[in-house]
Amino acid sequence: MKRLKKADLKIDNSLSPSYTLLQIHCVDQKGLLYDIMRPLKDCKLWVPFIFIWLLAI
Repeated sequence: MKRLKKADLKIDNSLSPSYTLLQIHCVDQKGLLYDIMRPLKDCKLWVPFIFIWLLAI
């Protein structure tokens, strides 16, 4: 697995009693979503919802 470029990760449990919000801010690169989701799958974590916001620079 390749290393992600510099990223900022925020974890918030206060928004929902049932879910944890992960906010990941990083530079887009090929395979980014796979690189993020694969370790979560390997840990058998369930991801019920994904919101992707791309910012053009």
